[in-house]
Amino acid sequence: TAGRLAKPDGAKLGTGFRRLLKKTQKGARRVDEQRRIYAVRWSEAIERNEAYEAFSAACQELAMKIEVLADADAVAREAAEIIAAEARAAVAEHGRFIMAVSGGHTPWQMLRALAHEDVPWEGVHVVQVDERVAPAGDPDRNLTHLRESLLEHAPLQPEQIHAMPVESPDLDAAAKRYAITLQAIAGSPPVLDLAHLGLGPDGHTASLVPGDPVLNVTDADVALTGVYQDRRRMTLTYPMLNRSRRILWLVTGSDKVDALARLREGDLSIPAGRIQRDQALVLADRAAAHAEGAKDINSKSEIRNKSK
Repeated sequence: TAGRLAKPDGAKLGTGFRRLLKKTQKGARRVDEQRRIYAVRWSEAIERNEAYEAFSAACQELAMKIEVLADADAVAREAAEIIAAEARAAVAEHGRFIMAVSGGHTPWQMLRALAHEDVPWEGVHVVQVDERVAPAGDPDRNLTHLRESLLEHAPLQPEQIHAMPVESPDLDAAAKRYAITLQAIAGSPPVLDLAHLGLGPDGHTASLVPGDPVLNVTDADVALTGVYQDRRRMTLTYPMLNRSRRILWLVTGSDKVDALARLREGDLSIPAGRIQRDQALVLADRAAAHAEGAKDINSKSEIRNKSK
């Protein structure tokens, strides 16, 4: 398809994306082929430094859907229920459910809760959103906790968890291999059924961190970062994440108040602000949402308080 696409026009691309994304917000579950075409066009436009403002304006018009829950435990439980429902729907529709998981304490709680949900585990594949370059079994590794949370509690086989090969001596080649793995399980270009993302106080998500050259990668689905908090990282890039059928954000803790507000406003100066919003849902605890923020319902956010 990419070979047949014309060079992207900024205004037309922004208008087309706006129409498509509003369509998905009104309830259309699957517009995958159109989204793939726009993803390719958008990547081409980025390379030419075109269409950025038009595309950004289109995305910012979309409401950021936020559910505010009591605490991190409630966020984890709600996330598990959502993922289980998405898994059942995806397996029923196309035979498998491909989920990308980030690291963090609340996600590990989420995965342990997911183990007790009604999930068609035989059709589930778990990939990593990002990983620190560290030895096998290192407590800094997301994989260590991912395996502890799922393999010890759910009927998932080890081969259904696809680890980023960060122990390789040639990390650039390893990133390319992981991209090939993604294509093997999720098509070409690979499309995730669900990507779980976290949000750092500095506005980073995945290992897309402020000021790192990885933010400008548009020709690869997997890339390497520089050193961040003492470790290099391997991460999924914007093109890969933005093809996801569903984005599920988990945001907890009072240190996320400012970052969540900026995400909600579509602030493109933070890395998280460049993640697509049309099929995104934020689950936040009250500490992250802040009392005032939870009451401030504006044109760019749909905030729902939940008692769970």
